[in-house]
Amino acid sequence: MISPRLPAIFFALCTATLHAQNKLSQIPSTDPADELASFTVAEGLEVNLFASEPMVTKPIQMAWDAMGRLWVATSAIYPHIKPGQQQSDKILILEDTDHDGKADKSTVFYEGLFIPTGIWPQDGGAYIANSTELLFMKDTNGDGKADTREVLLSGFGTEDTHHILHGIKGGPDGNLYFNQSVYIHSHVETPFGVRRLKGSGIWQYQPVSGRLEVFSMGQINPWGHIFDRWGQSFTTDGAWGEGINYVFPGATFKCLPDQLPRILRGLNTGQPKQSGLEIISGRHFPDEWQGNMITNDFRGHRVNRFAISEKGSGYASRQLPDLITSRHGAFRPVDVNMGPDGALYLADWYNPIIQHGEVDFHDPRRDQIHGRIWRISAKGREKCRQVNFPALDENQLLDQLKAPENWVRYWAKQEIKTRKIPDLTNKLAAFLEKNASDPHLAIEIMWTAQTCGIENFDSIFSSLLKNGAGSTTADPRMRAAAIRVLRQMILNKGLAALTDLEQAGALENLFKSLATAEHPQVRLEIVNLLRAVGTPRAVEIATSVLDLPMDENLDFALWRTCYELAPIWLPAFRKGDFVFGNATRTLFALKAANQPDAAALLLSMLLEKKVSGEGAVKLIEIIGGTGGKVQINQLLGMAKDSKYPEDQRKAALEALVTAYQQRQLIPDQPGQVLAVIVGSTTDSSLIPALHLVGLWKIESLRASLEKIASSANPASASAALQSLADLGGSSAAFLQQQLATLQTPLEKSAVLDALVRLDFRAAAPHVVDFLSSLTETSASDDALIQAFLSRKEGPALLAASLTGKSLHPSVATRALQKTSAVGGDTAALMAALTKSGGLKPITAPTADEMKQLVTEIAANGDPARGEKIYRHSTLQCVACHAIGPVGGVVGPNLLSLGSSAPMDYIIDSLLEPGKKIKEGYATAMLQMKDGTVHSGFLARQDEREVLLRDSAGQIRSYAAANVAKVDTIPVSLMPAGLTASLRRDEFIDLARFLGELGKDGLYKVQEDGVLRQWRILASEAGGQQVEFTALTTGDLPLDELFTSNTRKPPSLTVESMIEVTRAGPVTLSLAGGASVLLEIDGKIMSPNDSRHELTLDLGRHSIRLRIEEAFSGPVSVQIVSKTEGGQAKPLHQF
Repeated sequence: MISPRLPAIFFALCTATLHAQNKLSQIPSTDPADELASFTVAEGLEVNLFASEPMVTKPIQMAWDAMGRLWVATSAIYPHIKPGQQQSDKILILEDTDHDGKADKSTVFYEGLFIPTGIWPQDGGAYIANSTELLFMKDTNGDGKADTREVLLSGFGTEDTHHILHGIKGGPDGNLYFNQSVYIHSHVETPFGVRRLKGSGIWQYQPVSGRLEVFSMGQINPWGHIFDRWGQSFTTDGAWGEGINYVFPGATFKCLPDQLPRILRGLNTGQPKQSGLEIISGRHFPDEWQGNMITNDFRGHRVNRFAISEKGSGYASRQLPDLITSRHGAFRPVDVNMGPDGALYLADWYNPIIQHGEVDFHDPRRDQIHGRIWRISAKGREKCRQVNFPALDENQLLDQLKAPENWVRYWAKQEIKTRKIPDLTNKLAAFLEKNASDPHLAIEIMWTAQTCGIENFDSIFSSLLKNGAGSTTADPRMRAAAIRVLRQMILNKGLAALTDLEQAGALENLFKSLATAEHPQVRLEIVNLLRAVGTPRAVEIATSVLDLPMDENLDFALWRTCYELAPIWLPAFRKGDFVFGNATRTLFALKAANQPDAAALLLSMLLEKKVSGEGAVKLIEIIGGTGGKVQINQLLGMAKDSKYPEDQRKAALEALVTAYQQRQLIPDQPGQVLAVIVGSTTDSSLIPALHLVGLWKIESLRASLEKIASSANPASASAALQSLADLGGSSAAFLQQQLATLQTPLEKSAVLDALVRLDFRAAAPHVVDFLSSLTETSASDDALIQAFLSRKEGPALLAASLTGKSLHPSVATRALQKTSAVGGDTAALMAALTKSGGLKPITAPTADEMKQLVTEIAANGDPARGEKIYRHSTLQCVACHAIGPVGGVVGPNLLSLGSSAPMDYIIDSLLEPGKKIKEGYATAMLQMKDGTVHSGFLARQDEREVLLRDSAGQIRSYAAANVAKVDTIPVSLMPAGLTASLRRDEFIDLARFLGELGKDGLYKVQEDGVLRQWRILASEAGGQQVEFTALTTGDLPLDELFTSNTRKPPSLTVESMIEVTRAGPVTLSLAGGASVLLEIDGKIMSPNDSRHELTLDLGRHSIRLRIEEAFSGPVSVQIVSKTEGGQAKPLHQF
């Protein structure tokens, strides 16, 4: 499909630096009426313009106050302040004084800020996120303008202007919550001590006390946070793609590599990046909308809608049809709020350019003067009435805690706080007693006490304990919320906050009963509470949740409790101060601790055969990562003792490899590994044993290694070669002799790889001769280039060896790609590769040439052909990038690329990938103590190891003790020259395909129930399961499947998986007709039906298709969405 010929475009062009002034306009109409006309709105809803420029420009966040006024944080300065420019960003107050759904009054509350990214009006003023500070400003004379300015907190990081402190939200518990993103490092001094957050996360702030805590960690750029009726938190991420995230105290998501070794995942993997989040509540919207979550796909010009349902201790999220879609290229919804009239309001950033670091700050298309607020209402339904809170008496105010509108209940609590009502604790207790049958009102009352700063409210808690938190019949949602309130009390005051219960001896019994409660969300909250208690006994009680079914959230919360508190509970456990009650609890805690002290205890459990099977193997892996010299000696003894199962002996050897690589540990008698080598009957144990010979420098076994390296067994021979390289010394001559006797490229590549590591100077001419003999390269051949790139003198040495040599263009191109992705001084090598391969240098097009190319792509580009080029293996696009829920993880998800990036920037990214690096995808360079360097995406880093993901998506581990320095370099893992093998027409088609992604039409991937991740069964693919992804349309790539299969079968069986989240009847729709046979969990379905329904249990289920080669029509499988019966979703990872 892809020609090896070089394209006629790009390569003879001048090398002028490409800026955004590419003579390209691509600016849509700025008339609000034209933008409104572009909207497609969900049935039963309508949209009107609430406010636009000049009344409001560049809205970032908005929030309604108790008086029904809309406060808006705006920034015309974003993304950066120009030299000499004054700080002039504003906080606006918008009002609809005649209640016609349109703002008619605007007041500048404050002007002179620098990119304010958060606003929350409360406590007689407004909390404002302004760069490094959390401010509180107040209007003292009633003119709507700030008269006082107070810095409440400072020390928040400013490394990136759209990652700074942002998104302030008031929680139903009276706390304020705000976010920071992945590039930010904050060090905040508070009255309660220094609080630090390195990277992304959510802060929790108590306005009454001034206490600041980290609520959760992770998410690349969290720009949406909302609370449901029961106080549970949900978020969205503006730079990642997992839709709605369920967040609880201590939850951690994808974040900086050194935050936590484990993370949670979002509820909608493969979603676009989303900003803002709101939950529909109140009497204005119809019943079917209640509880739906609304967020913004700001890149795809859409407002998304999700239905949330309970699932175990957490939730499942199902995407519903969009609330709004738009064809307007500048529609950028970034925030969403329910208004006091019950309508939904959208903040529209309005900008054809939304990319931040990837797009030139000075691009003239970057809009800095427009902005809109849109109002979405339900047709024919009565608006909600604005509540005049100050006019209500105390009883009326308490009755507002029963209102169906979330915002009414919030402002009722705030009004109660403002009034400072005498004897409030007893009045709340009496109101609770009067409404004892309403579980939701019970938690609203507890939140009211929390909002008002009442921390000694045992009378309220005792009533709640009787009818709530400790009751086996209480609503579990209320019990979970009540536990979270108790958690904050303990954080603030310790267990002394519950003195009455403690004296009564009821507290520990309460914790025990909650840890074994029937509902998993109650158990989740008590585990989080016990982590706050922070005692060995608390950890012991927490592990009792293992006696009941676990799920991902529970497992994570318990793991974090045991991991975080290991320095507290592990010494007590070693002294025998407490026991966990059974082996399952003990094993979980010790594994989670991940501490050297735990390794001895784990090994004792293993030797006493308290653990077996996969559990034993996993335990051995942990010992390898944490054990000391005593445990390492015992592992070697286990490896050579035939009484242990083969899988455990293999695991012991691999654990010894880990112990050396991470901590340079060698057993007292390393030569005993010879017994393993001699006694091995399978490669599974022999290969790691051979590896250890080199790592441990056992010179006496060199001859044995050379003998095995000469053997006919390719697996053991390859392992012996690598071991010789690790051993070092005098085997270079042996390896050069081997080269002369080998025939196949694979064998030569393995020997050369060892020779390069042993003596890269002697290897250089041999490597060049080898590369000159190839017409294409493999991953093993790439390793040869990488070996030179990792050495300081390597690139220059390889460049010199290429003098006078010729390489096949595809080999030279592949080597150029590897070279361009590592950084450092590689100019001479890149020039040598270009010359030896007969390539022309890649240079950027001029502005006029860029304009011509963009025009040609729009006129002649074929996205269908472009997708085939995108999927071709030589480009590695699918291996690196996902489109929606499926694909690689090396580079950014391309789901909304076409709707968010102008075509000239797409072209730029293809030609010069390193010119602009997407946030979260910077390349790390490790400088090792031995002088070598390695580069890749930093996947994780701790005190033991550094994990890099390379451009092929492989994770490589480096011992932290061997790393001298970790730098971030301005290099993309997408190598330059990746498109060099394309003809001009192919490049045009590829660019057109990328430019269509995210736009309405065939190339807009949504969470629509289509099965997109598949695999060919091993029996039909040469013994290995081959995974592949569907086309963006959801159809299977039949041409690829049959043409790439060397066995040329007359038919193929492919498999996907679905997960049933609610048991019951599930319907699948099959496109393909009678030529495609559908099989569900082994049951063959009728070939004459396009819809198939089966009643399925919770869990995973197999979906298989039998496809004849002669069939050429589209084939796809889709789960049919239903509001009743069973519910299921496609699985995108096997």
